[in-house]
Amino acid sequence: MERGADYPGDPGDGRMIPNPYQTENWQRWVYRLQQTLNPVLTEVQSAFFRQGQALKLGSYVVADLPSAATPGCVIYVSDETGGAVLAFSDGTNWRRVTDRAVVS
Repeated sequence: MERGADYPGDPGDGRMIPNPYQTENWQRWVYRLQQTLNPVLTEVQSAFFRQGQALKLGSYVVADLPSAATPGCVIYVSDETGGAVLAFSDGTNWRRVTDRAVVS
């Protein structure tokens, strides 16, 4: 869709996330949000996925795990019980992706 095609006069400049309270209706807000985020998402997609690059995670041993305070982070734990495993943070603990058990 061409920028501004549905909403003539919409700058669609992509400088910042539009404020929904300063937009006349939700359809226009969604349109402006898409115009803002699409270039960023395209960059991320081409930087990681289309170039065939492998994602490199931080590697840790159980004794030196970082804080799990930020949920959604993913790390590689090289010496987990049962062997190396990917782990994710739930905001409190690092959990194995294989069975959601707390890394120990």
